[in-house]
Amino acid sequence: MKQFTPAVRKYVAGQFGDPEAFEKLYMGEKHECIPDDLLGEDLLLDIKEKFYSIFHPLREKLEKENLTEKPEYTFIDPSYEDTTTAIVTHDADEVLFILHRKPWHLCWESEEEMNTELNEIYEHIKNRLLRKD
Repeated sequence: MKQFTPAVRKYVAGQFGDPEAFEKLYMGEKHECIPDDLLGEDLLLDIKEKFYSIFHPLREKLEKENLTEKPEYTFIDPSYEDTTTAIVTHDADEVLFILHRKPWHLCWESEEEMNTELNEIYEHIKNRLLRKD
């Protein structure tokens, strides 16, 4: 099993400028989209970053494995009232994965649980790419 959580931790710390952002955003039950101390000037942009941050290391791993010559894109349609949608595409024209989740539900009880789900997403995307070859 690949370890994606350390990469998410590092990436999100840089994006939110807080070394504890990973725990604040993803670990344990949440009751808000983004914790108050991580809020920037635009809540929707912060929600987009929260979702994008879990897909960033997956995309990097796929690129390192040279599974495709065309790039993968992650599109995020954020909502602070309801469901946010994240869509991973291949060359912006083929959908590889869709995640619908309320921002306050994008959390896990443990890093192991998060890593398991990220591995499942990664394998799903990888399998979709391999079927194209």
